[in-house]
Amino acid sequence: MAEIFEGLTANDVWEQARIKLTGGADPQRQESRGGLTYELLHVVFSITNPRQRWIISRKPAINPAFAIAEIVWILNGRNDSAFVNSWNGQLPQFAGSGECYHGAYGFRLRKHFGIDQLERAYSALSANPDSRQIVLQIWHPVADLPDSKGKPANTDVPCNIASLLKIRNGKLDWSQIVRSNDLFRGVPY
Repeated sequence: MAEIFEGLTANDVWEQARIKLTGGADPQRQESRGGLTYELLHVVFSITNPRQRWIISRKPAINPAFAIAEIVWILNGRNDSAFVNSWNGQLPQFAGSGECYHGAYGFRLRKHFGIDQLERAYSALSANPDSRQIVLQIWHPVADLPDSKGKPANTDVPCNIASLLKIRNGKLDWSQIVRSNDLFRGVPY
């Protein structure tokens, strides 16, 4: 059964999820590469007003400078680690070290597969707003699937794996498929 969190703003929805995870319910405990986690499976976030996407309830507050820098990095299709690391020094402990990030979303969306998926999606939806065929692919099984013994392909395997885009009632409807996410570190950004 899905856990559905619905609200007007991203903050409303995030707060519902935080209460569910930390407020008395007994979430599933699951070991991970970082130790014990508390897990909710099959979670859906539905935000009525996506313009209200800033999560203000998180303590400590998210870093707006890093959030903006990361968006610029993604939209430019970059995968170099130096730029985003200069805005968030903790990033290497989660995404690994090296000159480039293996699972960089912008690079995956704009260059990795030999096509600028964002540009193609924009053109396709502009030409045919009724399309149901716009899928932005981030996950790459050759690069990301663990080996046959379960060893991860990399420390930086994308959490966001695909996006489904549609135009409905003159507005963009964006569904994001995520294989794993951290409510306190990942979701707010």
